Amino acid sequence: MKRGIQFEIPNEWGSHLGEALKPFNISDFDLYNGGEEAYRLSEGVTMEPLFQGEMYEMKGQDLSEILKSTFSYIIFN
Repeated sequence: MKRGIQFEIPNEWGSHLGEALKPFNISDFDLYNGGEEAYRLSEGVTMEPLFQGEMYEMKGQDLSEILKSTFSYIIFN
C-alpha cells in the first residue's frame, strides 16, 4: 500500500500539482490531507484555500476536477 509521495515544484502559480500527479489516475483514490498551505484562484481572481480545513479527506474525482479547472499555489503540502 502506498502511503504518500513527495516532490518539489516551482514557487509560483500554475498547475504544478496536477502535472506531478498526472502519471496517476487520481480519480481512483481517496485523498487525505493532513495540514498544508495551498491556494487556488476562484473565478480567476479570488484566492481561496485549495483544501478545506487542516485535516481534510477528498475524493480523487473532486481533486481531479479542481486541478483541471484552476491554477494553484502550493506553499507546502
